[in-house]
Amino acid sequence: MSNWEEDADRLHSCGARHALILTQGNSAQGQIAEALARTLAPRQVRISAAGATAGRVDPLARRVLAELSVNIADQHPKGLDEVDSSDVQAILVVSEQDPTPAALAKVLKVHWPLPDPAAGGGTEEEKLARYRAVRNELRRRLIRVFARELVATATTGVMTTSIGPASGGDLDAITRLLVASLLPSRDVSGVRQRFIVASENGRLLGCAGLQVAGQDGLVRSMAVHWTRRNAGLGSRLHRRLLFEAVLAGVRTLYVVTTTAEDFFAGHGFRKVPASAVPPALQASEEFTAFVPGGSTVMSRAVSVA
Repeated sequence: MSNWEEDADRLHSCGARHALILTQGNSAQGQIAEALARTLAPRQVRISAAGATAGRVDPLARRVLAELSVNIADQHPKGLDEVDSSDVQAILVVSEQDPTPAALAKVLKVHWPLPDPAAGGGTEEEKLARYRAVRNELRRRLIRVFARELVATATTGVMTTSIGPASGGDLDAITRLLVASLLPSRDVSGVRQRFIVASENGRLLGCAGLQVAGQDGLVRSMAVHWTRRNAGLGSRLHRRLLFEAVLAGVRTLYVVTTTAEDFFAGHGFRKVPASAVPPALQASEEFTAFVPGGSTVMSRAVSVA
């Protein structure tokens, strides 16, 4: 287990009801971390964020977060003196410098010294690549921090989980699940896409998408509601998606992942360079959002047997 995973588990297990994200000078990585944490955290967890001084919303941070349907247009980067830290139970520092005040020295603290993506020049695409890399790394880590265990669901009757092709009426629920999972959702009704959904007594609990380009396909938008994670539903969605790929004439499947490399490796996927993905699939929203930026690209053959 890496150091950041140990740190994430410490934050997860401490049970803090008020967590404070700190950066020096309200740098972009703090604004990104605040927005992602607020999206992922349970409702009972309060997320505050501040810098040593107040700042402005970073336009490129806003842009890369919008790719995951996270809107920070109204976010106000605060200075430490604007935040009530009297009941803070955990601190996450995401800048290289640590601005934690002495008054909070005894609070549980994790320091992830991520680089400021605004530092340095380059073309707009080179700058966006830096911002996406920081966003993707924070997404990966914060998903682990706010992971929630499977909970038993009270039932008064038979609960039936069905898995099959999505209908037009499922698109809103698919979009909501993808937004909650910090996955791109703006093109879920695009051409050459088909979705599989898992529903339990009419409630959508999981989804997986297939984007097709000739005999190649991209697994995308795979998400499971937190109440059903680690219960085998992802594997069932994957098996049904393979069947869909066969029906679509797909012979090679690709996937881009930042958090589920072990899952896909267990289902026959192997790492490949990003350049191995056909150009038509590289143009997908999921590919452009996560590559480059610390993601893993994998592929597997699709058997027609």
